[in-house]
Formats: sequence, structure tokens, C-alpha cells
Amino acid sequence: MRKNILLALFIIFSVLLIHPLNAQSYQSTSEQSPFRANELSLTDSTGKNSIIFSRGQQIKINNDKRKLFYQNYDSKSKIITVKDIVYKVFYTKHTKIDYHLDEIDQIELRTDDLRAKRSVLWCPAVYAHMMPQALPFGVFLGISAVLSGKKHYTPPPALMGIYFVASFANAFINVPPTTAKMGRGDWMRIPLKGEGAWKVNKYITH
Repeated sequence: MRKNILLALFIIFSVLLIHPLNAQSYQSTSEQSPFRANELSLTDSTGKNSIIFSRGQQIKINNDKRKLFYQNYDSKSKIITVKDIVYKVFYTKHTKIDYHLDEIDQIELRTDDLRAKRSVLWCPAVYAHMMPQALPFGVFLGISAVLSGKKHYTPPPALMGIYFVASFANAFINVPPTTAKMGRGDWMRIPLKGEGAWKVNKYITH
């Protein structure tokens, strides 16, 4: 009972701390806040509006339909690093991908607020991430019981604790990005080539 209460409190606390992975709003270039070296700042063709890509924001590149997560922009090499996160039942695959800025014709930026959806999906998603791992662990306990030769086998509390903590930690890390990818979403198209292309703002060190 105590574990269930602690788990429920931890989930509620975690949901309250999650920052929505939605896009920053348009802002006037004269009002634009300073951006970090790893962020990508773009200004539209009129020079009046700009937008900043920050780590964790969801994007699509060119005509690729994959929902990617922005990670970093290196202004020297002009390399944009993104992460492709895919739920694979027994594990969640994280793949980093690099794109040279010259390869990119357009970027689509997800603009809908995902906070409410992630809050609703949090508990089912934690369950979905934790339960598949229970199968191999159950098989391991079964083999351990047979090898022990005991009629009534009780798993060591430390082993159960390690499994629970490791399984929940995995779910806690992977639930936010996998639930964020659900749904079609609202997307803002930002052309980097052709008519109306946006320009990259230079990061200036002081």
C-alpha cells in the first residue's frame, strides 16, 4: 500500500514539473530575448518576426513525416542535431541524426500545447512502458525459484526493489517524448530555401 501511495504521489509531482514541448511564439525582432549557442534562431523574410528552436521541441525536416526532437545547432559546422525516439515495447530506441543546414529545404515546428494530453496519458503510458519488462523478469524469477529448490520461493526484497526502480526510471525518462508524439498535431511550416525563406540569426558572444 505504501509503495502504491508513493508511486501515485511521484507521478502527480512529475506531471506538474513537465514542461510542454511546444514551440515558442512569434516575437518581434526588437523584443527578441537572447538565445543560447546551441539554440537555432530564425528570422522571417520581412525581418520583423523571429522564432527560437530550443532543446526538446518537436519538428519535422523536409518531407520526412517522422516527428523528431530538436537537440542542438552548431553554428560553425551548420549542423542541426535531432533525436528520433521510437517506442519498441521492450525498450525505447533513441537515435541521434545530424542534418547539414544546406540539406534542409524546410522545417515544420509543432505548435499545439501538449501539456493536457501528456497529463491524461501519463499513467497509461507508465504502465505500457513498465509491464513488458515484467515478462522477462517473471521468467527470471521462475528460473531462480526452480534453481533454489525451495517449495515456497520468496524473491529477495533488494532484487524486487532494483527491478521496480529501474523499470520506473526507464518509464519516467521515456514517457514524455513518446506521449508527445501521439496525435497529428498543429505544425508551422518554416521555409529555409526559395521564396519567403527564413534566415539564421548569428549567435554573438560578448
